Amino acid sequence: MEGTDYLRKYSFSTPYYKTLVLDPKGVISRTSDINYTPYQVYVLKGRLLDFMNEHYGPTIDVIPMSIRDGFKMRLNFYVSDGSKTFKIEPKKFKEIEQLIEFITGSEPLLALAYKPKNKYEKMILPFMKFDPRLKPVYKNGKVYVQADETQNYVEVIDKLNTDLAKLFEDYYKRGVIFLTNDDLLDKWNLNQLDRETPRLFYPEWIDKRITDYYHDMVGFLNSRILGERRIFLYLGGNSVRRHYLSIELNNFLNQPGMNDITYSFSSHYLIAEVDDLEQAQNLATIVDKVRSRSHGKVLTFKFSSAKRIQSYVKAGNDLKLITTKNDFVNYQVDEQAKPHVLSILYRGKENHLQVKSKIRFRAEPLLKN
Repeated sequence: MEGTDYLRKYSFSTPYYKTLVLDPKGVISRTSDINYTPYQVYVLKGRLLDFMNEHYGPTIDVIPMSIRDGFKMRLNFYVSDGSKTFKIEPKKFKEIEQLIEFITGSEPLLALAYKPKNKYEKMILPFMKFDPRLKPVYKNGKVYVQADETQNYVEVIDKLNTDLAKLFEDYYKRGVIFLTNDDLLDKWNLNQLDRETPRLFYPEWIDKRITDYYHDMVGFLNSRILGERRIFLYLGGNSVRRHYLSIELNNFLNQPGMNDITYSFSSHYLIAEVDDLEQAQNLATIVDKVRSRSHGKVLTFKFSSAKRIQSYVKAGNDLKLITTKNDFVNYQVDEQAKPHVLSILYRGKENHLQVKSKIRFRAEPLLKN
């Protein structure tokens, strides 16, 4: 560790001091007129440490030290990275001095109590309720309290920190979100958390079929808040399942009130645009019903334009491959070049590539007419 002169030069001074009382021989016998309390040192150290960690990383520490100044012992702080004193650039040094002046002059009793660890906590923290005896203050995305009237202020603030962390974990698991759009309450079956936090809501349902794509309930509900209508239901990459699912979906979407639902497929998911929980769960149930139906074969054709599909359907009819309305179906996939797909159920024994070539041979001339 560096010497006292070095620390004096690179440490931060504070207005906190205690007066030295000398005996007749000029030896320090005691101190008097202390203008600070241990709690105020705790407040200042905590807030300085927070500032330093934000700007220089979590390994930085701020350490109080006493430096003699005539007949006073002044309280200073020096910065360390664990092995040596950490030097601060002049511009930042001045900023820290101004921070010390502000805290000791305007907020000497306001201790940092909780700092959010992620975006979710940052969203919820402003609406949390605290013991009014601690005179909580929310500012700059953090919570500060005045615990100077409690003898065990360290334990009080540590417990507050621990309790909040556990509460946030519980809230996240339950899907608690901050919501200003009341239109979503009925659509997604959300309830108010409690009377004290009127803008925090949680879902009364759990359905991982709907939420798993977004990793968790909070991610899913936040997507609804942002205006997302799509849901992603896992189907697997089987083309036969897509065929049967498209048939089931078309039948379902022909019902009254379902006209505004649209769907397409990605490599492994059904992508559907829905307005509420009921629609989402109905689609998820249809996917469950179809997921086990992967037997059989289908012939698939991809097109850049839906106008080409009808010629291929006619060719399939001419070749006696399409005999019922469920033998063929068309749907869309999330591919930019060729988003339109025709799927024909194939029951024959001839090589399917040869059959596809026959269909193309018959269909392409029709497109030129």
